[in-house]
Amino acid sequence: MRFLFAAVALNLACAPVQAQDPGPTLEKCACQLDEKPTPGEHGARATNATLCVQTFDRQRRWCEITIECLRGNLGPNCKFPTSARASLAPLYEAHIKQVSADQSPMSANILKYAPLNYKYINDSSRQNEKLLQTCLLAYGKRDPIGIREKDFSCSVDRESRWLQITYDLGAQLVRFSFAPPE
Repeated sequence: MRFLFAAVALNLACAPVQAQDPGPTLEKCACQLDEKPTPGEHGARATNATLCVQTFDRQRRWCEITIECLRGNLGPNCKFPTSARASLAPLYEAHIKQVSADQSPMSANILKYAPLNYKYINDSSRQNEKLLQTCLLAYGKRDPIGIREKDFSCSVDRESRWLQITYDLGAQLVRFSFAPPE
């Protein structure tokens, strides 16, 4: 009996332990270059992006970032249409294609929800067209704004002037981030 107890105790003591951030958020997985504050703990940011799409998977505590445009207008989707409804669906589609090409285990969960997410983004964009237009107008004027509906938010940051359009899809969050217009 002592041998069995010692074997179980040794097994528990040697079991691998995985460290995870207890409260991951989409803000810790950022495209926005904000040079003023210091980076937070347990996060990542792209310092050369001017347009990107992020999907934060709550179940896996994982974020996928697709940079669609780099500083200097380098990239496939640097010239997005002025209509938010016209640009978001193609940007999300390009993001999903990039995630699909990655074929990582984490990406599989994002791809599982992609068809529902795509439909929801289209439907929500149509339902929130006036809010999107208000946000885009503020973005063009470099005016700060913050709009929050049930599963949709849109903001232009006071300091950085980035436009962020976020959809809360339950299992996942999808955010579109646009650098200030030049």
